[in-house]
Amino acid sequence: MALHYIGPAENDLKFQYKVIVRNSDDTESLMATVLVRNFSEIEDYVFTSKNCLKLHHDLTERFRNEKGELTVLLKILRDGE
Repeated sequence: MALHYIGPAENDLKFQYKVIVRNSDDTESLMATVLVRNFSEIEDYVFTSKNCLKLHHDLTERFRNEKGELTVLLKILRDGE
């Protein structure tokens, strides 16, 4: 998962996103906060491991519901929030 910022280039590093995945019992969660990526970057660069969040099936299996679906909460934050 990578979030592209579309706007003035001088503002792209002012945003980050928080991804939260919880199990159906709300007893476990996985949270990651990642900087947004500039829309002018080459897509191959954006999706390299250090630049985006990759949720592999083995890691997220215990967070899936009965239908095998994964519920993801995404929050976009300004730097410093």
